[in-house]
This record gives sequence, C-alpha cells and structure tokens, in this order.
Amino acid sequence: MNNQTGIVAIYGGAFDPIHLGHIKIALQVLAQPEISQLRLLPCYAHPNKSAMHSSATHRYNMLQLIAGDSLIVDRCELERADNCYTADTATYLRKALGNDLPIAMLLGADAYNEINDWYKATELPSLLHLIVVARPGVKLYDSKSAWQRVQTLQEMSHRSAGNILFMSEPFINISSSQIRLMIAQGIQPRYLLPAVVWSYIKKNRLYHYREVS
Repeated sequence: MNNQTGIVAIYGGAFDPIHLGHIKIALQVLAQPEISQLRLLPCYAHPNKSAMHSSATHRYNMLQLIAGDSLIVDRCELERADNCYTADTATYLRKALGNDLPIAMLLGADAYNEINDWYKATELPSLLHLIVVARPGVKLYDSKSAWQRVQTLQEMSHRSAGNILFMSEPFINISSSQIRLMIAQGIQPRYLLPAVVWSYIKKNRLYHYREVS
C-alpha cells in the first residue's frame, strides 16, 4: 500500500550533466509545503534529442551525488532502455503510486509550448498535473484547454491530475550543452554545477575533459 502524502513532483531530462540551473528550480519546488518529494527521472534516450554525451550510468551517478531524503533519483526510464515518453512514465508511476495521489510534472515553458505534439498527449491530463516554469527568452503560449489552471499548489493538491500551475520564477540561464562545450575547450565550469559533480566529471574524464597545464 502506498502511504505517500502530498504532491509528488517529477522532473525528467537528460541531465547531461546536471547543473545549478536544474538544482535551483528543483529545490525551489521541493521547498513548497505541498510537495512531499521530487523525483529526478534521467532518461535513457530522448525522442527529441540527439544521442547522450555520457552514459546512463554516469548520468545516474552524478544525480545520486546531489540526492537527498526528499530529492530522489528514479531509475524507471533508465531501466526501460529505450526512448522515454512522458505518457508511458506517467502510466508507470500511476500504477506504482496509486490513482489518488497528486503527481505533478515539472517542465520549462519551451517544453510546455510543444506538449500538444507529444506522444499520447491527450492522455496526459488524466495522469498528472503540470508545473510550468518560465525560461529566459521563451514566450509562453497558454492554449492548452485540457488542463485546468490553478493559482496555488494547495489547489492542485486536492486532485490527482489535470491541473496546471505557472511559476514566474525563471530558470538560471545555464545549459548542459554550454557546460559540455566549456569542458571540451578546457574552461572550468565549476561555478555552474555542484563541486561533487565537477569532481566526478574530472575523475571520469567526461565530455572530453583534459588536464590543463
């Protein structure tokens, strides 16, 4: 039996590597009293992106370095070892957590603008809520009538799925691709990601890392 209470937030992505932009928004959401836990869901493969730049094992290990009691890493998409579709993951989580527990997916405004084109998009409002976070330079198109808009997480906590909440606090303007490029160029991105993650990248020589004399 599932004894979880409160909203379970899920935050999926490549996390290739995870950086302070990811962590800031995760902790900001997790700090809200209505959120009981936040699950980071690293994908095995992304249907809308090119190949990953580090292995699933390395990406999982880097996430584990920053995980805690309420910030956990969920391997469900890695174990699927295939393209990761939100509808399939949401269906899996519903079976695991039950039909009554509120589940909210955290995503950026750019991803939200394309959500109508996602695989089995029409099934998503019956499976989970959305928490949409502003991204620098991205205009938000709010035309998804299938989602019922709420103003607070408290309102969202009364239903298991179907609500949408817009958060005005933007992501820090950092990208994993920016970090990978810096590493390949011999520039240290140590202030853009946690020290333990940077140490892991150096130790395992990820993203074409090389010692700079």
